[in-house]
Amino acid sequence: MINFVASWCVPCEEEGPQLIAFQFEHHRTGDASMLSVVFNDTAGAARSYQAKIGVTWPTLADSTGSLALAFGARGNPTSFVIAPNGRVLSAILGGVTTPGLDQIIAKAEASGYGL
Repeated sequence: MINFVASWCVPCEEEGPQLIAFQFEHHRTGDASMLSVVFNDTAGAARSYQAKIGVTWPTLADSTGSLALAFGARGNPTSFVIAPNGRVLSAILGGVTTPGLDQIIAKAEASGYGL
């Protein structure tokens, strides 16, 4: 999953505990991985965001927002669930929940997109 956020985004902070719970469970079982992209922000702001939220997965700084635009992220937060073959299975504008992400993963696995 790729999660596009900004360091100043309140909904991004609010979804943090949901993402941490999701990452903990799915990293343990090996069926999903996380990447956060802090866009339209500096590398320092990305590090601060990572520390403030408690993110333990890789976080990239996209200072120009070009990566976010290439993916189609139009707001904060935006998340993309991507299959191992690169197919985007779900695009979510706004905050995510652990149960909602679990449903997306279960549906993907049932469809043969083993994550």
